[in-house]
Amino acid sequence: MSASSSGATSGQQRKDTLVQAITGLTWMLPIATIVFVLYVAGALAGGVLYDLPLWLLLLPSVPSLLVTWIALIVALVDVTSRPTTQLSEGSRLAWLMALAFLNVLVFLPYWLAVARRPLRPTQP
Repeated sequence: MSASSSGATSGQQRKDTLVQAITGLTWMLPIATIVFVLYVAGALAGGVLYDLPLWLLLLPSVPSLLVTWIALIVALVDVTSRPTTQLSEGSRLAWLMALAFLNVLVFLPYWLAVARRPLRPTQP
């Protein structure tokens, strides 16, 4: 019995370490917004001003999408791991829905309102 409980404790410690590592990447949220805005501005300028072909306009979207996906994972892990003393259940649900549906547009407001505050561990 002690072997399974120590395995469960070890697994929980690894999960907590992974969550802490991911929530330490909240600096990516404003970066993802900036990269998205730069890509959209560059694609518009390239298409309107320089008449670049479509494939050349879509090529730079790959880094933008990768940064956005990573930032979305970071934001979702951060919002779900915050204790209720920092983020109420109603606020958590509102942020989850906003992040799920409007991800890139909500990264910066979420980072300014919630993620900049350090994550305080809950007391057992």
